[in-house]
Amino acid sequence: MNKNNARRKHPRNSLLLCLLLLTPLPGFAVPGGPAPKPPKTPKATPAKEPAKPGEAQAGATAPAADTPFRDSVMPELGGEGDKVLIFNLHCEFNKPLLYSARRALRIVKNDPAIRAVIIDMDTPGGEVGVLMEITGMIRECRVPVYLFINPAATSAGALLSFATQGIYLRPEGSIGAAAPVFRGPGGFLKVPSSFAEKYRSYMKGIVRALAQNNGYRQRVGEAMIDQDVEYKIGDHLVSAKGSLLTLTAKEAVEIMPDGKPLHGHAIVNSLDELLKLKMLDKAQRIRIKLSSSEKIARFLTMIAPLLMLLGMLGFYVEIRTPGIGLPGLVAVICFALAMFGHHVAGLAGKEDLLLLAVGVTLLLIEIFVIPGFGVCGVLGLLFMGAGFVMMMIPHLPSSAPEFPTLSADLLEHYLKSALFNLIITVGLTAFAIFLLKKFLPKTAFYSKLVLRHAATKEAGYTATQEDENKPLVGMTGEALSILRPSGIGLFGNRRVDVVTRGDYLEKGEKIIVKAVKGSRIIVVPAATETPPDPDAGGDKDASD
Repeated sequence: MNKNNARRKHPRNSLLLCLLLLTPLPGFAVPGGPAPKPPKTPKATPAKEPAKPGEAQAGATAPAADTPFRDSVMPELGGEGDKVLIFNLHCEFNKPLLYSARRALRIVKNDPAIRAVIIDMDTPGGEVGVLMEITGMIRECRVPVYLFINPAATSAGALLSFATQGIYLRPEGSIGAAAPVFRGPGGFLKVPSSFAEKYRSYMKGIVRALAQNNGYRQRVGEAMIDQDVEYKIGDHLVSAKGSLLTLTAKEAVEIMPDGKPLHGHAIVNSLDELLKLKMLDKAQRIRIKLSSSEKIARFLTMIAPLLMLLGMLGFYVEIRTPGIGLPGLVAVICFALAMFGHHVAGLAGKEDLLLLAVGVTLLLIEIFVIPGFGVCGVLGLLFMGAGFVMMMIPHLPSSAPEFPTLSADLLEHYLKSALFNLIITVGLTAFAIFLLKKFLPKTAFYSKLVLRHAATKEAGYTATQEDENKPLVGMTGEALSILRPSGIGLFGNRRVDVVTRGDYLEKGEKIIVKAVKGSRIIVVPAATETPPDPDAGGDKDASD
């Protein structure tokens, strides 16, 4: 018996290879990913030619290139029954945060009694794509959104301040340092200066658009992003060239020569004080925090690469061993956890899960119903591949309000990230399978799963069933059922369970017993085979 020949003929090996090439590995950022274009914003008064540093004078209007700082708007109160939504943002700007943000704005849209939203922030920053989506949601909000810096708004948090209608800081608060950094699978990346400058220019464009719409100083945002920006208001030096702008609470609310604060409306000691300032102290408070499922989703998205890798390895081991066992169960659990995390995090919607379910169903049909590898297998892999890639792209759940869709460039960025993850998955999984094939057979665990020696009579084993079936070798019979590849055959007056080498045979087709191996009776189509000599004891090259 040649087991190598049998494995080469097994259709599941082809399925494994194709599935391997279609499974992405989430969790990695694209090194130096493409910069999306600034979001579309309502028309604003066109800015004039930028003024040179030091051009503005004390007591004069804001420089022509800057937007005048506006006072914070007051919410429209309705009296008794007013509500205020408080969104807790004490974390990084990452993809699981999007689900909480959508949940919060859905509540605002559906509850007319809500008069304002307060973002309670303490963040070190995070992903630009997440920042862009949240600023888009704020633009769609029907009530004023105020930022309470409690106590730090760094990087993406500082940029988000330009999208709100009021900035309030605790006495020890700080805001600024929003220069973009680039992260990849190995950590922070060093990118060419030309690319870094292009990305800074893009970020400054975002800040200018937000500042023009909401009444903030554009140059403050530019100085937070670019250390080469020198910013003066009259003779007052706000930011020296060579350092990023970071403001303390006192510096943010300091009155400038134009009579307006720099980048903060007031210092407040607590959230209660801010609510009282906005005449919302008696309003009912609705707090939005990460739910338990969202916390679990955040953790699962962090370890998603490991889950996908374990799932693929479990699937590989399951295919290489008969039956449905522990490796297959581990693979199913790992894939389910990865999908659950991305769905709860708002990255995978029902459509993505449906694609995966259809793909799995088609693959099961291909493996257990239709022999070989045909249309169902190819379609199943395509559906699964599309579902996994779509799972990597942020998705708006159907129960959420209709926020603006991602821009084409941002969508392209997510798509390239998913394809990059796909390449990483293929490499890591292939390497892990290589190690398994090389070292697993030598382990004691593998010895317990595999019978290494033949169970012969000389070794003390009995093979009563094989002895009873050996006289069937060479006999011609008839398929009593469809063989795909197993079924029932009739030889004389005897009905027996038979299996083909992978061929699909119709009911009633003539068959010949090619070999008997233990309890397995291997048959071939009578039209294509010459019956072997019954005294030869079977075909040595028969499939295992």
